[in-house]
Amino acid sequence: MLNKKVLVAAVIGGLFAAGNAAAAPLEVTTQYYANEIVFPAGGLEPINAPQLEWESGYNYSTGEVKYVRVELTGATFTTALGTTPPTIANGTIGAINGLGTNVITFSVTSTGTNIIATDKFQMDLSDGVDSFINIPAKGDVSVKVSVYDQASQAQAGGNAGLLSIGSYDNTVFLTFADSYRFASKPNILTADIATAAPAPIYANFVAASPTTVPATTISNGTLNNDLGIVLVDTDPTVGGVQPTRQADGSPMTLADLFAATSKIEVEGNYKAATNVTLGGANPTTTFSADATKQVWVGAPTGAVAPLVFINGGALATAKAIAAGDYKATFTPVSADSTKYSVTPLSVAVAGSIRRNGLELQAPLAQVTPGWVSRIVLTNTGSTSPKYSIKVLNEAGNVITTDATKLTGTVKPGTNVISLSGDGGVISAYTAAPRATVVVSVETTDGVGTGTVQGLYQIVNGDTGSISNHVMVRPGTN
Repeated sequence: MLNKKVLVAAVIGGLFAAGNAAAAPLEVTTQYYANEIVFPAGGLEPINAPQLEWESGYNYSTGEVKYVRVELTGATFTTALGTTPPTIANGTIGAINGLGTNVITFSVTSTGTNIIATDKFQMDLSDGVDSFINIPAKGDVSVKVSVYDQASQAQAGGNAGLLSIGSYDNTVFLTFADSYRFASKPNILTADIATAAPAPIYANFVAASPTTVPATTISNGTLNNDLGIVLVDTDPTVGGVQPTRQADGSPMTLADLFAATSKIEVEGNYKAATNVTLGGANPTTTFSADATKQVWVGAPTGAVAPLVFINGGALATAKAIAAGDYKATFTPVSADSTKYSVTPLSVAVAGSIRRNGLELQAPLAQVTPGWVSRIVLTNTGSTSPKYSIKVLNEAGNVITTDATKLTGTVKPGTNVISLSGDGGVISAYTAAPRATVVVSVETTDGVGTGTVQGLYQIVNGDTGSISNHVMVRPGTN
């Protein structure tokens, strides 16, 4: 198949007159070859390189002779061009000089019906079997056409004897581009602090997130609407995807580039998930909630697919969903390493999970006998959001808590919650009298403008010693 890319000059009407106008720029549709092509030692010779076509731009007299110089940048002409020389209606083309270099020259003689300005030169750069150009390295290949009065002037190039009408500026007609890219439409999911009992907080996604919500299970969140490896469209102005070309000029496909052992990995926190899928029919075959990466071997499939975080199962056994970002990586394996060299791709954020609500932490809460240990929650608003307390222990230290003290509401004003002593949150421990206390509040007030704040305080009533520490808002202080 001969793919012709046409060089079309702006039409210059009327007869050629004395004096030179500026050379017309070329209007060119560029042909793209794959960056992944492994170049042969002697250079690439594309057997479906385009046909060049341009208007003469000049009205010839009977028997008039001009000399045409065609100059390539980024490529040279092969000797095979001699078997299929340029043509023009109503004209005769002389011998081709300069084969094997980047510049050829030839004469054109007006014969029979005279050549007119709209008659077109046509030059094949391949015939489907042989290439008439050699490209030594990846890069732009451009052409410049110049018309002269004398053969010696055409061979020398430059401005001496140059006819601007019928000459064309240097213009790229063939180049190289990456053949594939990572398609990605990431979402930001919100894990809901107000997940309905008996599930723990943050076990569900809020309805505003892109979710599917089965009636009896925790909702599934779509981290990415369309994730996958796709072909690059080299010309978005044309309908459909216009892929790069292989060395033989045929359209590139994903199957030409990648072996079945290529894979997509998505890195993130899956501890609350029961599975994660890349397309409903493409689950991970070795899903592990403890793994930091999930792998899909055989990707790309040729189409993008949704990346879905599945937090399935019964509400009572659901786990809290961690906040964080998910990174996607494509590790390709070449279908033929002698033909194509492929490189990995990544998407830094292929999806994100955030938590609503407010979290306040006392990283070290002492509950030593003789001291009063407590947290103070202040609320400058008018509503009373719910709160829940989680106590974290050191390894080997078993902490006993009073379940009736782990939940409540933050009423407007000051709210004091005892951690130690009679009626406190922590009732017993098997090692050191200390723990980490995390308070989660069902409010979405913004950082810095929030209505709820927290303080940790420890007091010795006998000595009057007192220590106050503002509770930590993770990610803000």
